[in-house]
Amino acid sequence: MPRERSGRRTELEQERELLQRIIDRMPVMITVYEPSTRVLRLNPEFERVTGWSAADAQNVDLMEQVYPDPAYREQVREYMESVHAGWREISMRTRSGELVETSWANLHLSDDTRVGIGLDIRERKRLEDLQKEFIANITHELRNPLTSIRGLAQMMRRRESYDSRAIELILTQTRALERLVEDLQDVAHFERSGLGLNIQKMDLLVLAREAVDEARATSEQHRITLDASEEPLVGVWDPERLSQIFRNLLGNAIKYSPEGGVIVVRIRSFEAIAEVAIQDSGLGIAPEDLPRLFQRFSRVTPSATGVHGLGLGLYVTRELVEAHGGWIRAESEGPGRGSTFRFTLPLD
Repeated sequence: MPRERSGRRTELEQERELLQRIIDRMPVMITVYEPSTRVLRLNPEFERVTGWSAADAQNVDLMEQVYPDPAYREQVREYMESVHAGWREISMRTRSGELVETSWANLHLSDDTRVGIGLDIRERKRLEDLQKEFIANITHELRNPLTSIRGLAQMMRRRESYDSRAIELILTQTRALERLVEDLQDVAHFERSGLGLNIQKMDLLVLAREAVDEARATSEQHRITLDASEEPLVGVWDPERLSQIFRNLLGNAIKYSPEGGVIVVRIRSFEAIAEVAIQDSGLGIAPEDLPRLFQRFSRVTPSATGVHGLGLGLYVTRELVEAHGGWIRAESEGPGRGSTFRFTLPLD
């Protein structure tokens, strides 16, 4: 009998050790607590997210530390004591004082012990905020040109003759909508199946001249020049995608430059690399905005520029440049000092 009891104890100890290893390695926060909500055990994930350890739980009132507001703490306590409570989002204060968004569910065991299972939902919240911002931005970006087109169309309907300026404005707004849809389609394509290029041998300077001519036709209020050698600059690239890169960067330069501003496109070659720099005398870029400029949905603060956008154009441009084997970066000495967008392409 003693040997049997000893064997059962060994089995129980092994089961406890196995259970503890599972709890310690689970990528969710786990707390074990009494009906009074006094914490008995925490797992490493809880400590990773909050900074509070199992030792802290024995030495301080963890409820007071994690939920310093008494009214909010009481709400959390009521939730923890509820038998049939489902998932609930809860803000927790970490050991460093940061507020962390989490989501919790509770299990009540037969011995009246309770187990809390928690998720760190900061990344989910960040993505939700991005989604809300994206929806608000796309609504704004679509509404503005559509309002202009509708107003101009109504004006033209009232008149016997068509105003060429009104027609030009309609075409401009239509092009803006086309570029918006193009960016959205590209992002969806990148996410779904990556980027395929239709490459062919071509002269970069010919394409650059066409892009500059198109930009000049789009904005007569800006002085746009091309500074490049007359010698052909031949490589194997996708002409349609390169045109898109130029359109995006020149469109940005026009958008962020005042009327009468100068925009210069410089093209140079260094050994096996072609470098294109598009320099404007516009609003410039704050140093803190430069590192995130090419991220998806990242935009310079609209209030600082008076210009809105989805934050997709530069992201798409970076993807296109890198798909060709090049790199792209932005340079600016700060707000009001203009900016330069520089990208490279491998030569044949």
